Amino acid sequence: MGWRVPFLVSIALVAFGLFIRLRIMESPVFAQIKETRSEVKIPVVELFRGDLKNVLLAAGLYLAHGVIFYALTVYTVAYTTSRFGIAENRYLIGVSAAAALQIFLVPFFGRLSDHLGRRPVITFGTIFITVFAVPLYFMINSQVTVLAWLAVMIGIGIGHSAVYGPTAAFYTELFPARVRYSGASISYQLGGAIAGFVPLIATSMVGAAGGAFWPIPMLIAIAALIGLLCVTLATRAREEEPVAEPATSS
Repeated sequence: MGWRVPFLVSIALVAFGLFIRLRIMESPVFAQIKETRSEVKIPVVELFRGDLKNVLLAAGLYLAHGVIFYALTVYTVAYTTSRFGIAENRYLIGVSAAAALQIFLVPFFGRLSDHLGRRPVITFGTIFITVFAVPLYFMINSQVTVLAWLAVMIGIGIGHSAVYGPTAAFYTELFPARVRYSGASISYQLGGAIAGFVPLIATSMVGAAGGAFWPIPMLIAIAALIGLLCVTLATRAREEEPVAEPATSS
């Protein structure tokens, strides 16, 4: 029965989420688009026709936080257990601690991006992940459980949060209102689909390296650099002016 409880609780969460969604007003820009009946009939076609570059760049940005997340919360669990004999439940203490930190740090970095801008905060996060990949290797490879916990808490708590926190707002700002939902959703899901292969890729890389751990921080750093490049090249959608009322002849 115990495992069913979260599923039962989720019913209340879905109802609560629906309640919030129904009470949220549309943005003024999108409300005006609806009022003037200028919605795009097939947003996906319009998106790929005019904003394909930003779709690909946004998906690439996902890799910066997606790769380190899957590497440290999925693959490294199995690696430290099989290679170093660290009990899985002991390693997961670090993952749980990192998740607890994110309760505060994801909103913090999101709020910080409201003041400093999305790009500077995300840039900091990608650079932090790249630089931290070096001490991450030594901390995990030390076979000391406490250092492994710290590696996960710092990598996920700071690096991942700094990129992930502003990402939702950054994605929406990349696309004009007429295709904003499709652009943000497709970009995010595309990046997630690619990052989801990290455990398989990591397994192959470590196998090719004779069981050494160094390919994992290298993969994390490369993904962060890809994210840095993408956030640098991505261009925000132009601020949309209110649609002028058509002139009437007299």
